[in-house]
Amino acid sequence: MTVLVQVGVAYDSDLDHVERVTNEVIAETMAEVEGAVADHEPIIRFHTFGDSRIGFTVILGVGEFSDQYRIKHEFIKRLHKRYRVEGIRIPAPARTVALQQGAAVIPQQRTGEIEPGGITAGRFD
Repeated sequence: MTVLVQVGVAYDSDLDHVERVTNEVIAETMAEVEGAVADHEPIIRFHTFGDSRIGFTVILGVGEFSDQYRIKHEFIKRLHKRYRVEGIRIPAPARTVALQQGAAVIPQQRTGEIEPGGITAGRFD
């Protein structure tokens, strides 16, 4: 049985370094956490250029269905801690908002009246 963990790192990350560090954390987690299948070959696959990150999936082996939660929990905590030590950033989504200068435009509620030259609603029964 396997458990999938979705991870994302900043675009300026060295992906070879990310993969190496992630594999080290996988090995540590699989050796130390009860229920992990240590001889299962872990898989790391980069797959997404997201809005603010490069996404990848880590696939870990677990012995029983109920073990997946403990293993995923421990793996995420250990990976987060190690990424901080290694300087690997896990970015949060960011948005740029541009504010225009000038008079404020206040939206008005529609009255349902049609102005001259306006379009009327039609029925398509």
